[in-house]
Amino acid sequence: MKRASKFSPEAQERAVRMVVETQGQHGSQPAAIEFSPRRGSTAG
Repeated sequence: MKRASKFSPEAQERAVRMVVETQGQHGSQPAAIEFSPRRGSTAG
């Protein structure tokens, strides 16, 4: 059974695209995720 996501499919696709686009700038996928902009978040 698939778990429901609190993010829309469009938001998920955008997040994946942002990570892929910035991965080369940061050297690794975890680093790209860490430095990706957190739009709409007060934590970042």
